[in-house]
Amino acid sequence: MRMLYKQMLAFTMVIMTMVIMMLVAFISNNESRMYQSTWARLAQDTQVIVKSSIQYQDHQLVINPISMQAQGQILDNQKVDVVIYNAKHRSIYHTNGLSLSISKKAMATIRSWAIGLSTHCSG
Repeated sequence: MRMLYKQMLAFTMVIMTMVIMMLVAFISNNESRMYQSTWARLAQDTQVIVKSSIQYQDHQLVINPISMQAQGQILDNQKVDVVIYNAKHRSIYHTNGLSLSISKKAMATIRSWAIGLSTHCSG
């Protein structure tokens, strides 16, 4: 009888281990999918802002303030702040009311993200 209880306990432990492993895999996969979905949505929002609100004229960046304000309100509902930097690493547009500067290292990181974003959105 004792051997039967040991085998039942071992079998129960194997089942519990499998259930825990499946739950961890499910939660991890779900979190990854949610992150990718959010990233894709923000990438689409970025493309909309760029196409509708930002233009280049005579090698100058021109921001349409009315369109940018409308886009900013939409993003504000999603708790997203928009900041546009010039070549001197100073913000030329921001939705959160702060005038921020950015380091050269951080700007290089953002540029690498932008390259990844453009290849991610086109593919």
